[in-house]
Amino acid sequence: MPTKFRPCIDLHNGQVKQIVGGTLHDNNVDQLQTNFVSAQPSAYYARLYQENSLTGGHVIMLGPGNEQAAIEALASWRDGMQLGGGITADNAQRWVERGASKVIVTSWLFPDARFSEERLQLLARAVGRDRLVVDLSCRRIGDGWVVAMDRWQTLTDMKVEQATLEMLAQYCSEFLVHAADVEGLCNGIDEELVAVLGRWSTIPVTYAGGASDLGDLELVDRLSGGKVDLTIGSALDIFGGTRIKLNDFDMDKEGKHGHKPKGHSMRPEPPGTVQARVPKISKDAGTLPSADGTVSVVSHKHVPAFFSQWEMTRTDMLSLIAITLVAIVVRCYGLSTPGSVVFDEVHFGKFAGKYINGTYFYDLHPPLAKMMFALAGKLAGYDGVFDFKSIGLDYAAAGVPYVAMRLMPALLGAVTVPATYIVARACGYATDTAGLASLLVCFENGLVTQSRLILLDSPLVFFTVLSLTTWSVFWTKQGRPFSGAWWFWLLATGVMMGCAASCKWVGLFLFPAIGLSTVSDLWDKIADLSITPTKWIKHFVARAMGLLVVPFAVYMFWFHVHFAVLYKTGDGKSMMSPEFQAAFVGGLNVITDRDVFYGSEVRLRSSNAASGYLHSHTHNWQHEKGSGQQQITLYGFADQNNIWIVEPAYNTTVDSSNGPVPVGDGDSIRLRHKITDKYLHSHDKKPALSSEDHKFELSGYGFPGFAGDSNDNFKVEILSGDKAMEGSDKTVQSIYTRFRLIHQNLGCAVFNSRKKLPKWAFEQTEVNCMRNCRPRMSTWHVEFARLPESNSTDADGAQKRLPVRKARYRPLSVLGKIAEYNRLMANSNAHLTGDHPFAARPHHWPWLRRGTAYWGGLGNVVYQLGNPPVWWASFGAVLLVLAVRTVLFLLDKRQINVTLGGQRRKYFSAAGFFTFAWSCHYVPFFLMGRELFIHHYFPALWMAILVLAFTLDLFTARMPSVVRWSVYAAAAAVTLYAFQTFSYITYARIWTKDACLRTKWLSTWDFDCEHAIGGARSIKPPETSVSSSLDASVSDSALAKKPADPKPGEPPVVSATTTGGNGPKHVYVKPEFVSSESSSLDSLMSSQAEHAEL
Repeated sequence: MPTKFRPCIDLHNGQVKQIVGGTLHDNNVDQLQTNFVSAQPSAYYARLYQENSLTGGHVIMLGPGNEQAAIEALASWRDGMQLGGGITADNAQRWVERGASKVIVTSWLFPDARFSEERLQLLARAVGRDRLVVDLSCRRIGDGWVVAMDRWQTLTDMKVEQATLEMLAQYCSEFLVHAADVEGLCNGIDEELVAVLGRWSTIPVTYAGGASDLGDLELVDRLSGGKVDLTIGSALDIFGGTRIKLNDFDMDKEGKHGHKPKGHSMRPEPPGTVQARVPKISKDAGTLPSADGTVSVVSHKHVPAFFSQWEMTRTDMLSLIAITLVAIVVRCYGLSTPGSVVFDEVHFGKFAGKYINGTYFYDLHPPLAKMMFALAGKLAGYDGVFDFKSIGLDYAAAGVPYVAMRLMPALLGAVTVPATYIVARACGYATDTAGLASLLVCFENGLVTQSRLILLDSPLVFFTVLSLTTWSVFWTKQGRPFSGAWWFWLLATGVMMGCAASCKWVGLFLFPAIGLSTVSDLWDKIADLSITPTKWIKHFVARAMGLLVVPFAVYMFWFHVHFAVLYKTGDGKSMMSPEFQAAFVGGLNVITDRDVFYGSEVRLRSSNAASGYLHSHTHNWQHEKGSGQQQITLYGFADQNNIWIVEPAYNTTVDSSNGPVPVGDGDSIRLRHKITDKYLHSHDKKPALSSEDHKFELSGYGFPGFAGDSNDNFKVEILSGDKAMEGSDKTVQSIYTRFRLIHQNLGCAVFNSRKKLPKWAFEQTEVNCMRNCRPRMSTWHVEFARLPESNSTDADGAQKRLPVRKARYRPLSVLGKIAEYNRLMANSNAHLTGDHPFAARPHHWPWLRRGTAYWGGLGNVVYQLGNPPVWWASFGAVLLVLAVRTVLFLLDKRQINVTLGGQRRKYFSAAGFFTFAWSCHYVPFFLMGRELFIHHYFPALWMAILVLAFTLDLFTARMPSVVRWSVYAAAAAVTLYAFQTFSYITYARIWTKDACLRTKWLSTWDFDCEHAIGGARSIKPPETSVSSSLDASVSDSALAKKPADPKPGEPPVVSATTTGGNGPKHVYVKPEFVSSESSSLDSLMSSQAEHAEL
């Protein structure tokens, strides 16, 4: 019988995939190489094989999370496909009943990687020899092959040899052999293995691994004498391959799967199959959308000046070299000052150390910028030990290579200066205008200050600037669409956008800015008759891929790197779900009894991500309207005071004569506190922190000899179960069942309010009973369950306990961790409110009402303040663009044509676009309730500076060169004068109190002149040394702190003392020098509490 084609469906994380077999690891998911991930469900492929009579195929579950997909595939073609992955004697028959023609077994036969013939016999008896396939997937070791289990990760003690096959053939009807070393590579089969399988096996064998074309089918037939069938995966068109089409296979009259001659088609291409083609270079016309709605049609023959196919000239090159050198000097000058921790270096320096040590932490920003600082520190020799605990700590005393870490953002900031030049030139402006724009960016004090410290905004501004730089250059390539340069700059734009969003979510504002430009362009291309529908679709797909798919892929990539580096558990874990915590080394590792019975001892956990345990202790409620009964709280740490015993409802019993009785959906139960013997109880009393009519106190109630009452009764309302755990939606199972506890008399649910109780309740979290609450904060699950032996035997001591099945949290996949982390980031950012002394609202930013105090020393300070003339003039230029555009719109309606000296189209194409981009990066902040600072304006500021340069060009375009250059020189002189004036607070230069006071052009600029020479704080630090409690990041949630930790509300740092080689060193730190996130911690937690009912 000739070799047949055997189809396959490989499932990984619930999806149909084709994976390179050698890269599948449990402990390092980032090594996984995937050739194909299908958008189609497993059932689609099963139906496809059935329609084409391709029998004998198999469904393989590669790891957990695939059961439902397997069930769907088998249901689509009952008795048509074999099923493998996790098969045991206990579940084999169940899979046959679900529709598997045969079951495939490997790992279960090898406990501790040693073959068990007894297990094979047991399995053969369970389903019958004819229903059993033994998977001998193997790896080449020396001159032979060894069976590999656990998705080919673990070698066993069994060699693939003739005696082995003869012994196994007694118990099974087929062999399936994956050559794991070549699986998924499409580089050819293991010819020697195929040949020996054909010689040694006395039962049918299916080989899988490395098949790349139809020639391999013929090769397997020849090598095995037609005794070995072949599975083809990654090379097949339905799995993204290009070498073999499914319709190349057909059924002959004998039911054998052959392959057909070319040109014969037996079915249409499956939905979702895309044939990749390299686009031809086209000379079609392109369009440039502008902010005023006009569109300029261009071609390779004629391109307007503002949309020219700009090529860098020798003058440009020399200008860029000079500009770059100046920018590096300006950004890197005096990086060693201050020599201590400044502002948010408290957080981001500490986070760099976490990366270096591989220790998990939580931050409300994406990871890229922080990883860049970690890389800089690692290369400079930072060991990650220094904790950046508070502002003012001395770097030199601790040996921290802080200058090297600050050098990275300084160089990134320097790059934005020549990038500004390139943008102006790409927009069609002359070298003098491009040079002026670069000068304004180079000597902008705010951008310089931010780029000299270990802060996230320098990488953010860098990637934002590069996104719009690559986008501007991309527009210069519109005369040659789909050329190599066109593709490069389009994809580079997408990469930069993804990196900007991966630094801070402010980078997402690039998407509406660039997106509207793209939509306008595509809209106008529809009206361009020179562009065929096919070519228009190519334009659409290219932009969708470059500007949506690529940024998303980049964003996901950096999060993959983030979680690959942070592999150990650490700070912030309590804010995450148990499944998230379980994914880290040293993380939550709970193994408990799965089934919850009456009489079980249980620990109940709030299923919210920032969770705690239902808790009680021997202290009573003390609030005015309370009962004075025992406190019931939520506590973030597991201890014996969290243990409850499940009992039947008051005045009811359960029949346990036939064994322990599981707790089911709808059951009425009581929970008795094991330590204090009190019942969980609710009544018409108000909780400690609420007075609403729909909220009631929870208490512990009872005393010796008292049997309880009906106010102890709670109904179990199961909300969901784990699909992989049968019955978890009907009875309560540890870990897997999510449920609510509804008080039978009051109709309220046990509710996690997330509010912190007073000190008399040990500042634990309030839990009450609330009516009409949504499940989000009233959902619970059992994390620990144990049925004492006394409850599992009858009066005569006879054993009646069921087999103990265990449960544990399933660690989240990388994608699961990314999803949960981003949800928490969104929640944290939405609720990050506070009263930082230097917070500023958006309407204050453009006119520079005030800055931010970063650091104060002896005779000098760092105060974040921009270059005032640049800020004021750039904001005025933006307003002018909006005003002029409005006036011209009205004049156009009156058919009055104003050309702005022939510059109208050029000006509104460039200045109009960057004004819109400025709006996208500024206006959204008005919608945010979170705490904001002046540095949030920096991306918009850079765009406004470009608008200013373009506006100056507009007004001077028709002037004599001498006048034009004089205007430019005056603008440069004013900028340089202001830069020099405020350089003292930019570079932390020593100055006098009088000079400081003269620098306060506005009374609202509140940098502290008492730090200057002659000021009260310039001589010596105060004697008092107080540790800061406001230097905690958002990761230090209330639940993450034990009661002994410092409490929010204590005074901030007054002075910091460090001990170095020369003894103690003091750096005075004014109380308001606190990091931007610190003062928002308590507000964040209280805000979350206020929203808990939503």
